[in-house]
Amino acid sequence: LNLKKGSTLLVNDGSVLIIEEGAKMHVERGAKIILDGDNARLFVDGELIVGESAVFSVLAGASKRSGYVRFRNLGGGYGAAKITALGDSAEFVLGGKGKAFDMVMQLEGQVEFSMQNPFRVFKVNDARIAYGINSSLLVNGNAISDHVEFDVLSWARKSSSKALFIKQFLKATVRHCDFKNFDVAIETFDLKDAELQIEACNISSGNQGLVLNHANTNLLQTVLRAQAMEGVVMLQNAKYLSVSGSQLIMNGKGIRVQNAEVFLTNLFVDNCHFASNGDAIEAANTKAVFACTRFVLNQCSCR
Repeated sequence: LNLKKGSTLLVNDGSVLIIEEGAKMHVERGAKIILDGDNARLFVDGELIVGESAVFSVLAGASKRSGYVRFRNLGGGYGAAKITALGDSAEFVLGGKGKAFDMVMQLEGQVEFSMQNPFRVFKVNDARIAYGINSSLLVNGNAISDHVEFDVLSWARKSSSKALFIKQFLKATVRHCDFKNFDVAIETFDLKDAELQIEACNISSGNQGLVLNHANTNLLQTVLRAQAMEGVVMLQNAKYLSVSGSQLIMNGKGIRVQNAEVFLTNLFVDNCHFASNGDAIEAANTKAVFACTRFVLNQCSCR
């Protein structure tokens, strides 16, 4: 299926367009996709190709409501979804009308967005993304999530999926988002000077909240609660973490810095609240600064 410049694809309410395993859907610059109604759906089991300077997005039609896109990569004849961007200027943008109810994307299996040519922009806002069992969203390139609810489908096993894995990026932003019942809420990997800002988020009831394996992170006004392992873990590529105005409550460990390198990791904690964790902070080879921070009923405050 090739959507050329100026073309429009319309899927009506109650209808499903399926891009089967082995098939391809090519979206060129200027093409439009309308999913008209809550039950208008686009299922991608094959390959989605977003052309040079094209924007993949979904619009509402006359009903003023739009449906959702499902990507499925389970193998064995149950989907082999692949997303490819051509060139370095393609964009992936999905927006809804509210994170509490408006699902724009469903993921089943590990779905990776354009490893060879990262999207110039990957953006989801005011919407919900739902996950099946052992599923993950892997984004290559700069990512923006704003007012998004990440959660698991009612039939899916809890704490089996990775909500957001960001790689090959310069800057990523996650604001006003909720994550619940994930194995990992947010994971990163980059070998250069990537920056991640997480602000006003709620991350609860999982195994690990943040697994940081890139250079610089600012964590602002965020709650990390009931993570069985760690609220935040910094790996070898993490150089700097600033945590401000945040709460880390009832986690196995609040923050763990894993650093076997010669160079010190920098940790700055300001006006935060650590309560009822195992270790509030466990840090190796770390230069740490604490200001106006409370430690309450942790098994160990700092190790």
